[in-house]
Amino acid sequence: MPQLIQTLSNKLKAHAQQGLVSAETAKTHWQKCADIYYLLDTVKISYNADFGNVTLENMHFEEITDCIHSLTTLQKGRVQSPLTITVCGVTWDVLTLPEQDMQHRVRAIPKAAGLRYFADNCISSDAYFYQASQLALDAVPSDYFSDRKIGEAKAVSALTLKQFLHKLQQNNQQFLQQYGKPLHLHKANFEEPMTEHEQGVLEHFFNQATR
Repeated sequence: MPQLIQTLSNKLKAHAQQGLVSAETAKTHWQKCADIYYLLDTVKISYNADFGNVTLENMHFEEITDCIHSLTTLQKGRVQSPLTITVCGVTWDVLTLPEQDMQHRVRAIPKAAGLRYFADNCISSDAYFYQASQLALDAVPSDYFSDRKIGEAKAVSALTLKQFLHKLQQNNQQFLQQYGKPLHLHKANFEEPMTEHEQGVLEHFFNQATR
């Protein structure tokens, strides 16, 4: 088994080195888009309760307000403020190289926007909206509320839940008006650590190493 692991590791390193120059060259030509389309079916609500940390997901966007109301009224005393509401988003980059057609790639942005919601004091509530043009290429953005990086996101203070949800919808409406259709990513793209292509590449190397 150690020999198999070493063989697989060597093959992966060789493949990575072969593509290093072309990947670095391409990266310098990728142009980032500033716009983000929010996937409203990826909303998550996280909070601390008297029995531990809780995360709610797989809910319809229209149910969020009622859900928050139930948590902050019916479960009052068991749910600790603040509640954190996050939503994933997608953006894209454009690649232009000499003598080649323009290429596009779509990027998934986990927790593209979020609201830290204090039900009993909305003035203390704050939100963020990541700016796609400010995010490093091929990098996962930081967790804004725990490990924020200066310049990555636009911060908004004293935002109510209604205003936050409206901003998400308004952003998507403007996106559709400008580009005509949403990007071809959906909730399932955020459920696996690797894409199908990446999984296929790894399986290919594993099969080669075991021959």
